[in-house]
Amino acid sequence: MTKFDLSALNEADKQELIIRMLVDFHSVIQMWTDRDTKRQLDEASTTDQRKEIHMKLRQDYVAARARIMEAYGLTELLGS
Repeated sequence: MTKFDLSALNEADKQELIIRMLVDFHSVIQMWTDRDTKRQLDEASTTDQRKEIHMKLRQDYVAARARIMEAYGLTELLGS
């Protein structure tokens, strides 16, 4: 996996990196607003079931964010 030294990037490369990150983060946001997930939440008959669905979403979000940050070499940069 490629790690970036962001200080070595010129302005055009930084802008491209930001655009790519925004596209990736948009995918993560879509995961949160997925209709199937909304349906699951609507059909959940108990608070425990809704909590379980939210927990799964949170785990998926955290894992996706970690993959994105690692892919762009941001984990060390941001200290996450």
